[in-house]
Amino acid sequence: MEQLYTEAASTISTFIIALLFALVAFVALYFYSNRNKASKANGKPEGNIEYVSLVLPKNKIIMAVVIVVTLFFVAGFLRLYYGGGIGLKVLPKHSFGFTDTVVNLDDLLGMPRIVFAATHPAVKRQLEEIGFLQTDEELKEEIMREMNETIQQNLRDFGL
Repeated sequence: MEQLYTEAASTISTFIIALLFALVAFVALYFYSNRNKASKANGKPEGNIEYVSLVLPKNKIIMAVVIVVTLFFVAGFLRLYYGGGIGLKVLPKHSFGFTDTVVNLDDLLGMPRIVFAATHPAVKRQLEEIGFLQTDEELKEEIMREMNETIQQNLRDFGL
């Protein structure tokens, strides 16, 4: 159930970010297209006041839709990491999807390794690839080495 909640929250946050990008692109496009268009009252401009039309031409709307769709697909192929001492890092995903698009490492690194691996396998794999986390094999080797060192130290301490 918790994994379903996490995936839903991640998808919703990605959708909200995409909508915000779309809104910013639309507003920028709107004001850019109308910045030099001042309507004239009775054939004369009124000082420095610019009046902008609330109607966009079809090509501007098509351009805004293309920008929104592009941002939507780009968001599906990127993963944004923040927190956990890594700062802000954007990495490409191995496949398209909106699961774990925005990742807070403080939340993930606080959970047990096996839960992390079960609920967020793609994130774990990617963090291992960039060297932020130890792979399972490296961790196993480190634990075995520490155990052997402890056993050898105990044998020396007891004179065996």
